[in-house]
Amino acid sequence: MKSLPVNINQQRLLALMANSLNGTPIDAALFYSLSETDWEQLYQLAFEQTVIGITFDSIESLPANQKPPKPLLLKWFTQTARIEAHYEHLSETLIELYELYQKHGIHAELIKGHYVTACYPKPAQRQSGDIDLFVGQQSEAIEQIRQELNAPLYGCNYEKHSAFLVNNVKVENHYLWTETEIFNGEKCFRQLAALPTSTILINNHQITVPSPTLHALLLIVHPFGHFHFGEGVGLRHVCDWMMFCKKYHTEIDFKLLNNCLKSLKLTRFAAALSTIAVVHLGANKTWFPNTIRTNNAYRWVLKRVLTEGNFGAFKEVKPEEIKPTEKWLLRWYKTKKQIEESFEIVHVSPFYTYLKLKETVGFRICKYVKHFIRKTP
Repeated sequence: MKSLPVNINQQRLLALMANSLNGTPIDAALFYSLSETDWEQLYQLAFEQTVIGITFDSIESLPANQKPPKPLLLKWFTQTARIEAHYEHLSETLIELYELYQKHGIHAELIKGHYVTACYPKPAQRQSGDIDLFVGQQSEAIEQIRQELNAPLYGCNYEKHSAFLVNNVKVENHYLWTETEIFNGEKCFRQLAALPTSTILINNHQITVPSPTLHALLLIVHPFGHFHFGEGVGLRHVCDWMMFCKKYHTEIDFKLLNNCLKSLKLTRFAAALSTIAVVHLGANKTWFPNTIRTNNAYRWVLKRVLTEGNFGAFKEVKPEEIKPTEKWLLRWYKTKKQIEESFEIVHVSPFYTYLKLKETVGFRICKYVKHFIRKTP
């Protein structure tokens, strides 16, 4: 099958990312005679996908007659500098907190975004949001530290994790590896947790991280959870999977990982992310545990990734013709969209189509029944 066609600005963005991350030569024809509007649209797309920092060096490497207008280039540079400064702030906060956890005898493992930054050519240019630490069943000890720091809670405490703010940085302490309401994956993660942990160096400090095999599984389970809850996944998630596999593919137990993906019914989703990386970002297929296929799963995931932006931040919430006062119409529209998304997930996993339909329809029915009961004398 042919790969899904992408529009010209998406091609430009993917070309810049492939060059920055994998050294793929840029097709000069993509950047001939771009108007100021073309460049503004490309910048906005990079912003929506949270890859401003990743693409800056490739923008800088373009011939002088193909670079963006100076005001936009300065804007790109300024935003990249902010991303780099935020990375340093996160790193300093992580080290401070990690040492405090050690002092209190808490075993913590760095996971997700700030762990994966170490896999990038320039870690500081990968846009990070918060700090994620796996701490296991140590919620009481974590709460004691939060009170010691006088750190405000961030959001609610959940079975899976709790969060608080330190130095204006959100810190998520994870007690479980997965969202238990949709995944029955703790058994797989417990099996992989028996593998030896490792360490990475951040600002000359050794930080404990899970085994590459366990973390590879987490980099598939986590973004799929966003798909399931309708939050969306951006190109940064694809890059995280690609860069992690690029660095650790010789250390990941592909057989064990594939068994877990099969058990969780996420084989197609993982293969779709790998295929996007190979087809569009210059990755080598030997880095991945999956067969590279430009099939319906790949097409659906790519479409969602390119149109929704990071965490679905630019996903359509409602059509303009629905007024805010038309609450029942808006609820119907949202329910309709969720049911449509449920059937779309069949491309990557029929099992999760069933779960999402059950969750969406069941939740709405229960909500309407409760509403009816309250109104009934």
